[in-house]
This record gives sequence, structure tokens and C-alpha cells, in this order.
Amino acid sequence: MLRFGGLFVTGIILARSGITNAQIGIYETLLLISGIASFFWVSGYLNTLLPAYQKEHSEANKKAYLFTSFLFLLACSILISGGLLLFKGSISQLSTSNGQLPYYLVFLLYILLNNPTYLTEHIFLLKEKSKALIGYGVFIFLLYVCLVALPALATQKIEYAVYGLVAVAALKFLFTIGVLVKNASFKFEFGFLKKHLAIAIPLILTFAISGSAEYIDGFIIANKFDKAGLTLFRYGARELPFVLLLANALSTALIPRIANNLEAGIADIKKRSSNLIKWLMPVSCVMLIVSPYAFTMIFGADFIESAYVFNFYVLLVISRLIFPQTILIGLEKTRINLISACIEIVINIGLSLWLVNIWSYVGVAFATVVAYSFDKLFLITYVKLKLNIGLNKYLNVKHWLIGSIAVVVCFFIGIYLIVVEGMGQLFDNIFSKL
Repeated sequence: MLRFGGLFVTGIILARSGITNAQIGIYETLLLISGIASFFWVSGYLNTLLPAYQKEHSEANKKAYLFTSFLFLLACSILISGGLLLFKGSISQLSTSNGQLPYYLVFLLYILLNNPTYLTEHIFLLKEKSKALIGYGVFIFLLYVCLVALPALATQKIEYAVYGLVAVAALKFLFTIGVLVKNASFKFEFGFLKKHLAIAIPLILTFAISGSAEYIDGFIIANKFDKAGLTLFRYGARELPFVLLLANALSTALIPRIANNLEAGIADIKKRSSNLIKWLMPVSCVMLIVSPYAFTMIFGADFIESAYVFNFYVLLVISRLIFPQTILIGLEKTRINLISACIEIVINIGLSLWLVNIWSYVGVAFATVVAYSFDKLFLITYVKLKLNIGLNKYLNVKHWLIGSIAVVVCFFIGIYLIVVEGMGQLFDNIFSKL
């Protein structure tokens, strides 16, 4: 939440800094490239590191595992940076409408230094150093604001935001080295890495397929519109962060319970997901109604179209709070997750390419909602037909249905408020085409 908050506050300051949307679009494009090149293998590797580390009883081996993981992340970052440098021309053509992307080489240094630093928070988690973890989060938040946002605000030049990102990555990298000195032994364990990658690669592939939708959407928008258009889309194309974080945390926490005791684990999913539904869906309802005012108040009137996109992404809470994937992963039936993710991305790309020409930014957002909903429906159907586990066994259908109806109603209320307040012409154009 603190890391997200740092980027979010930075975005607000940039939007209010006087820097043009086109210039901010350069910053957003560079972040987009960084994310699509790194998110899947960093997340896949580190998520599987947690159980592998905990299963090891030897403290000496644990320390070696941490250093080995750091070297792996660093080596992959070097390869990724080299690949991005090699294909600079092609990437610039794909990610921008004019094929020009400034500060590209400088940003490669950010990617090289930043990716290995995600190991730090996982070390704090494994060592159960909760205070250190929170302190590190505050440290990152302040770095983003002080080194990225404020220099850009003071100079009204976006290049200082890019240079600030590199400075943040460099400081985080040095901090990670210090954490390793205290918690790791500088010994490379090839056997561990080989064994661990056999477990990590399937999860890496799953993240790569299912998580790439956000970045593909961004590239479609970047290629279809100018940098200002990408900025408007990116500022709205975000789920409520606590919905995503809490849903993923619940899913991860309950996987071992499913593995140990299927019946008890399913009951636990139903109970705990019901608790999330009771307060996450009402919060989503409120956000759907206030979003047009929130976006214009926080970012300015120029960002009203971002509110349209945001409201569609909030709808993802409906499918986000259903957990068939948790059951499948707990039973080690991960192949079906990969199949479902492949179908999801095909639907997302196909619908996005079609609807972007009809409904502009909103068409891409709508395609994301449809694709993700299909993914959950596919997994729900598989769990029912192959495992004979009905939806009502792991979901409080009554609570979910009431909450979903409320979310949909508030979605249309939010759209109505935008239209009657005259805050934009985007939906007027959509309604006329319908």
C-alpha cells in the first residue's frame, strides 16, 4: 500500500505540476515498459521463494538461498536491460504513436537496479520483521515523493522525474546490499536455483499470461492515441488497490489450508471471502459514485475521462472476490489455470482491438472486465464439473449477489452523474452509437 501510495501521490503532483499530459505520458510509457518487462518473473520467482525458504531447516542454506536469489534477480535484470537496449527501435515504435521515446537509455538503468530490490521486503517478511517492513515502506514512499515528484514540480520538466526514478532505484539497491550483508551468506547454490526454478517457472508463466493484459491495454492505447491519451487511460486503469491486495493475500494464505484439508479449506474460503464482501463491495459502491468528483478534484478537469475508465475497473471486484483458483492451486492443478489465462488474454486482446475503435478508452476497459469475468467463470465451471465442488460451497452466494447488484447499480449512478454534470462528452458519443 505504501509503495502504491508513493506512485499515486507522485502521479497527483505531476498532474498538478503544470507539465503537459504529453510529457507525463513519456514518464507513464517508461513505467509501462518497465512493468511489462519485469512483473511476471520477479513476482513468480519471489512468490515461490517464500515456501521454499520456510521448508528449509538449515540456517546456513537459508542464508545461501537469499544470496542466490539476489544474483538470479540481478542476472535477469541485466539480460532484460540488454534485450530492451537491443530492441530499442521496435519498442519505441510499438509504445508511441510517433516512434520517439526520450530518456530510454537512462530508464534502462532504473530497470537494472530496481528489480533485485524487491527481495528486501521478502527478506523482512521471512524474518518476521514487521516493523522493519513498515519502515521500509515509508522509506520508499518518501523516496518517490522527494526524488521523483518534487524535482519535477520545482522544474516543471519531466526528465527530473525520470532521473529521480533512477536515484530511487540506486538507493534501494544499496539498501538491499546492506540487508543481504546482515541476513545472507555470500554463497551461490546452483542446486537450489535449479530445483526452485522447476517450481517457479509454471507460476512465472501464469503471471506472464494473466498479468500482461494491463500492459497490452496500455500499448493498444499508446499506439492508437497520443501520449496525452495514454496518460488519461493509465490514470484511470487501476483497480481499488486494497481490493486487489486483500483478495490476493487471502488467496495465497488459504492455499496451504486447501492442500492440508480440502473440506476445511473450502469452508474457510467461504467464511473469509464473505467478510471481504461485506465491506469491500460497499466501499466500491461509494467509489463508483464519487469517482467523477474525485478525479476532477485531485487531478483536474482534464482527467475526467480517466474516471470513466476507473469505474469499469472497479467492476472487477465482483469477480475478484470469488476464489476457484485457490482451490486449484491448493490441489496442485495449476495446468487449468494456465489454460484459462490463455483464453482470457485472447478474449481481452480481441475485444480491446475491436472496441477501442468504437468506445475509445472505455472499450479497452470494458474488454478487461469481460475477459477477467470469463476467466473466473471458466474456473468455477471446471471446479464444479471435475472436482464436484459447487460454487455455494466456497462462496456465500447471497452476500455476493446482493453486493454485486449494488455495485452494478452504483456503476450506472456514477455514469449518470458524470453525464448530467456535463463533465465530458465521451459517454454521450458512446450512447449515440448504441
